[in-house]
Amino acid sequence: MDLSIIIVNFRTFTITVNCIKSIIANLRYLKYEIILVDNAPIEDFSTAFKEVSPNLTYIKSLENIGFGRANNLGMTYATGRYILLINSDTLVFDDSLLKCYQAMEADTTKKIGLLGCKLLNEDKSFQPSFYPFRKNTLFNHLITNNWLLSKIFGVNRLFQETNVIMEVGDVSGAFMLLRKIVIDKVGGFDPDFFLYCEESEWCRERIAKYFKIIYFPMAAIIHLGGKSAPQGPMNVQAKLSQALLWYKKGWFNYMLYIVVTYLSMLVHISLLVFIKKSSKNIILADIKTSLKIFPYLFTDVIKYKKTWGNRKKPLIYEGAKAIFFDQ
Repeated sequence: MDLSIIIVNFRTFTITVNCIKSIIANLRYLKYEIILVDNAPIEDFSTAFKEVSPNLTYIKSLENIGFGRANNLGMTYATGRYILLINSDTLVFDDSLLKCYQAMEADTTKKIGLLGCKLLNEDKSFQPSFYPFRKNTLFNHLITNNWLLSKIFGVNRLFQETNVIMEVGDVSGAFMLLRKIVIDKVGGFDPDFFLYCEESEWCRERIAKYFKIIYFPMAAIIHLGGKSAPQGPMNVQAKLSQALLWYKKGWFNYMLYIVVTYLSMLVHISLLVFIKKSSKNIILADIKTSLKIFPYLFTDVIKYKKTWGNRKKPLIYEGAKAIFFDQ
C-alpha cells in the first residue's frame, strides 16, 4: 500500500463527504486506502460513508476523543508506507496528493519525515500554512505574537505566501504527509492535547529531532476552516493548548512563558490607541482570550506530570466542552 489517508469527522457529514469525493476524483496512480474516524456521531453514518467510498475503513468512536487521539486511532489501522492526515474540511484538486507523494519519494535519504502543502481559502487566496521558525523558543514565540515586536522584526513577511520549498518548524495539521517510519520512531500525537498545538508539539519537540519537516508549495489544497465549531471558544482552547505545550517543555520555560505572555498583554493594552482598528480588534480578542485561560494556568494545566500521555483526560476549556460533549 502506497498511502493511508486518515480523516477525522466530527458531525460534518456533508463536508467530509465532499472531502472524500475530492480525493477520489483527484488521486490517481497510487494504491491508497481511506480511514475515517468518526468522533461521537449522533447518527450511524457508516453505510452512507461507504456508499461514497466502498473500500473505506470506518472507525466509530463513541465519545469525542479529540483531534490527536482520533488520528492516533486511525494510524493504528494504516498499512501504507506513507500516512496522510487531512482535515475533513479540505478539498483536494489537480494532482496535489501525487505531487506530495512524489516529493517524498524523491528523497532517497529519507531525511524528510513530514511534508505539508500550501493551504488556500475557499476563494483560493493564500492561507497561513506553516511555522517558519525551526526552533521552538520563547523569543520566536514573543516576536510572533507581540504586535510591536512583530513590526520591529518584520515577522509577518516570514509567514507570507512563497513558492520556495523550505524546511520549517511545523506545518498545519490540516495536511500532514509523513513516512510510516516516523510513527515507529517517535509515536503519534500526545493524547494530552484535545485540540490545537498537538501538531506543534509533535513536529517541533519530537519529529524535528530525527527528521526534516518540509513546506512544499508546489502542491495546494483548499482548507475551509472553522466548520466544526464557533471561533470564540476555539480561540480560548487554542491558547490553553499553547500553554500546555510550554508546560511540557519544563517548569522554567512554562513560568517564563506566563510572564512573557502577560507582559506582552500589558504592552498591547498600552499601545491600543496607536493601533489601527482592524489590528486592534484582533488584539482585543487575544487579550480577552488570555484573561479567560489565566485561572487554568495554575490548576488544570499543571495538574498532571509533563511527560507524554500522562493526563487522565486531555486538557479542554469548559466552553469547548459545551460544544464537543453536551450536544
